[in-house]
Amino acid sequence: LAPILGPVFEHMQYRLEKSWAPLIDSNPKIEFTKALTSQDSVAAAAVASRGGEEWFSPYYARCGLFVGDLDSTTAEAAVEKFRVEFTRTFGDILQSALALKGDWALVLATQAKEEQAAKKNDSSKLSTGPRNRLGSEGKKVNADGTPRAENQEAIDARKFLRMNSLCHFLLLEDERIAGSLTLGIIQCLGYPDAYTCRRCTRICHRILETVAWSPKYTHLLGHQMFMMTAKNIVTEPKWMVGIEWDMINVLR
Repeated sequence: LAPILGPVFEHMQYRLEKSWAPLIDSNPKIEFTKALTSQDSVAAAAVASRGGEEWFSPYYARCGLFVGDLDSTTAEAAVEKFRVEFTRTFGDILQSALALKGDWALVLATQAKEEQAAKKNDSSKLSTGPRNRLGSEGKKVNADGTPRAENQEAIDARKFLRMNSLCHFLLLEDERIAGSLTLGIIQCLGYPDAYTCRRCTRICHRILETVAWSPKYTHLLGHQMFMMTAKNIVTEPKWMVGIEWDMINVLR
């Protein structure tokens, strides 16, 4: 998979960087901030024929979206919508891959609940779900209140193996994949979208839990991630309202 996923993650990181550049750069090129319309199509085709950075920068700055003859207001809204949704989807996919949401996250949450019950010596917690769900008459339930199957331990064991293997593969086995993935997430911390930033702080915690000991990550974590989180905390951008403590916890 490495020869396939390596270029994919490199491209994703590059595309995210270029897509948000018009909003992040202090002096963005005005033409890059406008949607690509029918009036611009001839000039855009000429630039595209040359390829290279000269084409990719404006193309991804417009999120690769051609709006045709839409009015300017609708066109700008479409580009902004696509930019945000693309970034959020990237974060959601990585959350699922790193067991931060979905079925794999439920396995970890259930394990944490069982460990808590063992520490407090309170077996009743094993049959207690969320307050908004009905009880299960003494039967063991998952963290979300759903009943556990008879062979649930075996199922969870297989899921543990898969999630640990995937996490190890993405973050430790191939430097090309790991570097692009981690750099992309660090950059997402600086994009003016609270939804994306909050979820990327969770991904940052998983990255730190997995690779903080590795000297290969010294620059990425000790310099780039640290600088990005510190900058957000010090500058306090408006879009970060409500997630200050999420950012502080990453910094810690």
